[in-house]
Amino acid sequence: MTAAVGLAQIEAVLAVGLDGRLVYVNRHVELLTGRSRSDLLGMPLSWLFPEDGDQPGQGVCSLAARAMEESRRLGPGIDWVRSADNAVQPVAECYVAPICNRYGLTSGAMIVVRGINERVALRA
Repeated sequence: MTAAVGLAQIEAVLAVGLDGRLVYVNRHVELLTGRSRSDLLGMPLSWLFPEDGDQPGQGVCSLAARAMEESRRLGPGIDWVRSADNAVQPVAECYVAPICNRYGLTSGAMIVVRGINERVALRA
């Protein structure tokens, strides 16, 4: 049996409230940004995903706002994400869906970011 290093796709999952602030992040968001969950919660989505001037309206913030306003799923979008050292790195794609409360009213948005590569050990 041989071991090799490969790349595996991970999914970062986030949720924002109507005010655009983070209310949920999974472990992959922590790994991606280098920040702890407690540091991320309450942070504006726009800090984490700065709008790309070359692709206006296609970034996570724009898609999240539209998904909440239109109450429909959107994506894929292409965006950049900010890490703990304030560097901005590309991610492959993101999808956004509105979150509705028990009365059917939109209360936020869930965001799935795909195409983030992480080195993992593979066994042949």
